Amino acid sequence: GRLSESVIFRNHDVQVIANPVSPSMISPSSRLQARKALGIRDDQFVGLTIAEQLDDPNKCVRETVETFFNTLDSLAIDSAYILIGSGGAGIEKDFPKVVRLGQLASQDISKLGPAANVSISMSTAESSGLTIAEAGAMGVLPIARNVGGMPEQIKDGHDGYLCDSFSELSRVISFSVANPSTVNRMGSLARDKILKERAGANVARKYIELYSSL
Repeated sequence: GRLSESVIFRNHDVQVIANPVSPSMISPSSRLQARKALGIRDDQFVGLTIAEQLDDPNKCVRETVETFFNTLDSLAIDSAYILIGSGGAGIEKDFPKVVRLGQLASQDISKLGPAANVSISMSTAESSGLTIAEAGAMGVLPIARNVGGMPEQIKDGHDGYLCDSFSELSRVISFSVANPSTVNRMGSLARDKILKERAGANVARKYIELYSSL
């Protein structure tokens, strides 16, 4: 990773152990169950953003939602967008197809989040990006801005997409709509990766192996 390339740690063995995702995220609802609970039709293309503070300007939530709907409207695709987190009041006035759920516990996110086809995080600064890991755990394709720790979590084009701009995000959304089987396959790969790297038991095992090697 990037830490091993730094001047201080360049000549040292660097091992990164990611924080585990909540156990409830490991056994999510099905997409059909989640959509039924939210009143979202099966033929709609659905986006998702999870953020502690939706009003945080660094999260770029409004710009993300606007890009999502503008892209899909231009393709005549019916859509919806799920927002999970505090804040965001009034966004439904500008974007009536937004479903704002407020702050939710992990077990509730795992019940409703799988309704989405893609999870998008266009934050201008992000470190570990737990919400991207949560999306992956649910089998939802993660799309993130190519900043901070995101390249450490997503292998671009394999288990998610990295974007450098909103115009690139628009292209990724267009591709995702046109290639649902690819989206589902990549979402499954993202889930497999999270189960391997961030399930609680596997994280604990990595710590045991690390300390045993010292």
